[in-house]
Amino acid sequence: MRLDFIALTETWLDPSIKDSELSIPSFTLLRRDRSRHGGGVCLYVWGLTITSKWFHESAELLSISVQTMSELFLLSVLYRSPGLDLDLSELQVILGSLNLPHHRHAILVGDFNVNLSVSSSTGGASNLLDLMEAFGLSQCLHQPTRVTSTCSSLIDHVYANHPNLVSALYVGSPLSTSDHLSVCLHLSVISKLPKSPMRELWFYNKADFESIAEILDSLLAGLPNPSTSGVDKVWSNFKSTFLRIITEMVPHKLGKTRKSLPWLTKAAWLCMQMRDRAHREAKKFITASLWEKFRSLRNQTINILRKEKRAFFRSLSSRLTTCKAFWKAHRMLSLDRHPVPSCVTSGSVSATNPSDQADLLLIPHLCFHLPQRSNQHWPLPYPLCPAHQMRLPL
Repeated sequence: MRLDFIALTETWLDPSIKDSELSIPSFTLLRRDRSRHGGGVCLYVWGLTITSKWFHESAELLSISVQTMSELFLLSVLYRSPGLDLDLSELQVILGSLNLPHHRHAILVGDFNVNLSVSSSTGGASNLLDLMEAFGLSQCLHQPTRVTSTCSSLIDHVYANHPNLVSALYVGSPLSTSDHLSVCLHLSVISKLPKSPMRELWFYNKADFESIAEILDSLLAGLPNPSTSGVDKVWSNFKSTFLRIITEMVPHKLGKTRKSLPWLTKAAWLCMQMRDRAHREAKKFITASLWEKFRSLRNQTINILRKEKRAFFRSLSSRLTTCKAFWKAHRMLSLDRHPVPSCVTSGSVSATNPSDQADLLLIPHLCFHLPQRSNQHWPLPYPLCPAHQMRLPL
């Protein structure tokens, strides 16, 4: 199970503890430490677009706004110390600062230290629930979250502004030595995945190498003696100056990382570029001849792509001769949304549904790796066949 958010209360963090000591791969860490000993909250966010984040000055509250597919989603985590009286006026100000009407979906979680269990509910608990309802928030958690040898209590709360926002809720085992049980939520929100990472595209074919050579000659002539200035210092200065020169003299720009399909040849790339150029010209000048040219190039591109893809699959079986070749082909095919052809044939056996296709495509891999044992029969959906007999027609 992949978690999109991890909310923690009573972190007991302070500025002496660095973020690098708490980092989790692929997660963004946000923290709100207490200025004195104890308390504190933090959030781990997995690969989502955080549009805004804010901290409340007088409360241990951390809130983030996340962009979903069409709306903004608000997530807040709060910790209230058990030694403080429940000040509803202060909590009302805190809830007002969250700007709840601006968000389509909102979740407020945390350790409120107000027991909402039926056996121990008090006037303070009912007043808290009334205040939450006034802001359109309803309590979703109804199981004890803190269990000791003498009692159990519901002091960790989950509030949502929509009754169907929390589709599932689980109370699990505590983390480490904590006496609070962990709570896992499944939210009915479609998250917006982050965009493809940008990378530097360098156009060395357009660089002025003569000017770069002249600048480097003058740079090398002016380098200090490493024996007096130190090798590390001389190298650091040369490296920073060299990179600055390359950045200034070589044209470059930011671009998206593209996933190249294995059957996309250079001829297909050129044809696609000509098609796109013709489409831009046709949209700009709007003439019948340009649109006819675009349609012709579009049909030509489709035919080339189909031809190259058909040739790739036909030659695939002859190249699957080793384990390395098999997994290389698997990685290449995983770039396509539909890597398995509509019909897979091995010898006289054909498969059309996804399960049988997967089993049939696995046969060459089993041929490479299963040991030859005369006293053991491996249960396979189809008889084993050599890799060169497998055909993948399109």
